[in-house]
Amino acid sequence: FSIATCMVAFFLSVTLGRVKQWRGVPLPDLVRGRFTLGLMSVTVVLLATGAGFGVSALFGATFHSFVSLVPLIALGVQVDDCIITVNTLAVNTLANAAGSLEE
Repeated sequence: FSIATCMVAFFLSVTLGRVKQWRGVPLPDLVRGRFTLGLMSVTVVLLATGAGFGVSALFGATFHSFVSLVPLIALGVQVDDCIITVNTLAVNTLANAAGSLEE
């Protein structure tokens, strides 16, 4: 699970982020890019998984083999939601910018 989480965090950060040059060194653009959004969406899944397992262990629930797949499914759904949200934001921003230019 930890390897998959690191790979997904890297994928989202590279896909959603932008790079700017500062004295010849490529750095993530934290203002215009969405580098942090990729990291935070994975962090939310990690915190939710930890809380869910913690509450289940507190109440003494038994864990079966299916339970080990739930964090990966949640991670996949979160990645999909993150990409859809960023795409919708980009489309609406462009539409609003085009609408304000026409006025």
